[in-house]
Amino acid sequence: MSRKLLFITPMVPGLPTSGSTMRAGMVLQALMKSFEVHVLLIPLGSRAAHRTLPEQFGDLRSRFLVVDDSARVLAPQIDAVDGPAADAGDTAVNAFVEETLLPWRQIRFDAVHIYRLELAPFARAFDGATVKRFLDIDDVESITSDRLAKLYRRNDRISLAQSSRRYAAVHRLREERCLRSFEGVFVCSSNDAVLLRRMYRCPAFVLPNTVPMPPVVPSRRHEALRILFVGSMDYHPNEDAALQLADVVLPCIHRFCHCPVQVLIVGNRPRDSVLALGNRRGITVTGCVDSVTPYYRQATVAVVPLRAGGGTRIKILEAAAHRVPIVSSPVGAEGLEVADGRELLLAHTPEQMAGKCVRLWQDRGLRSRIIRNAFSWVRRKHTASALVRALAETYKLAGLSYG
Repeated sequence: MSRKLLFITPMVPGLPTSGSTMRAGMVLQALMKSFEVHVLLIPLGSRAAHRTLPEQFGDLRSRFLVVDDSARVLAPQIDAVDGPAADAGDTAVNAFVEETLLPWRQIRFDAVHIYRLELAPFARAFDGATVKRFLDIDDVESITSDRLAKLYRRNDRISLAQSSRRYAAVHRLREERCLRSFEGVFVCSSNDAVLLRRMYRCPAFVLPNTVPMPPVVPSRRHEALRILFVGSMDYHPNEDAALQLADVVLPCIHRFCHCPVQVLIVGNRPRDSVLALGNRRGITVTGCVDSVTPYYRQATVAVVPLRAGGGTRIKILEAAAHRVPIVSSPVGAEGLEVADGRELLLAHTPEQMAGKCVRLWQDRGLRSRIIRNAFSWVRRKHTASALVRALAETYKLAGLSYG
């Protein structure tokens, strides 16, 4: 008899719209190798727009349920994280889960794998059962929200800074209340795993982000310096990074080098501030694209000028897999097992980022070495086999065979 796993997610897995949906897809594909997976989609907020599994998960469509919470009963219960309100919220969530899973009432699940912290309360519906419970939170959301609040304040977006600070407090209460109840809590970096163990004494493990390895294409000579920045542009740290690239880094490049320079800003849902950059000479803003591969193939350098964020950046993994050298801020490379001058170049200021982009264009030996080292690293540490190994080790520690 095949083992059965319930995968609970607030977003459709596998859509190329954000790092979160991409990670959900990576993990779901890995779990499908060892379990008969059933997917429960509980769309929250803006994530409710997409409700259909992509083609790669077509085999799951007969085991796919979407929660209908049109009356918005569920969201307030999930936000109840402290005191009597939390206990009442648990009761409501348990009843909701029981009713939602009626079509699957005859199924005995061996494991429940929940994606994202806000859905952690759903695990309590399985209290007392023999089912093993796992939670993938990707990063430490209380810390990430604090960082976002500081960036909003730095950019004079005071109301958003205040909201982000409130979210940080809610996330912290939820982390304190929920994380120890799981057999395993997954994050994407060893830094975050160490933090969670120290802060909450919970069983935290690393589940790395991964990327598919694209086909090898012949290297080409770059007559112009083409700088690529990829990211979901409705995420403020990416919006801020795009503006920093155009307003500060690019003028420095023009001072350092009189070569032709082109900037490609690639990512879905760009805000007006980013769209306006496309009116400037030498800057292209694409909006949503079907594939980032053609843009990596044009690029001389991929840049990650982030000033805030959490987890690990899939854009760095993608660039390494596409054999494009990377210049990143320390925040952009945080959580990844990389070293300055080996897999990428680190830049602590916009001037340094500009200078290192020019250097990678001019120094073919440095460029080749960085590409080679980064490709070897991503192939070892951030492909599907690495994710499967990490899942197997954690599930086995919880007493659940895997594979």
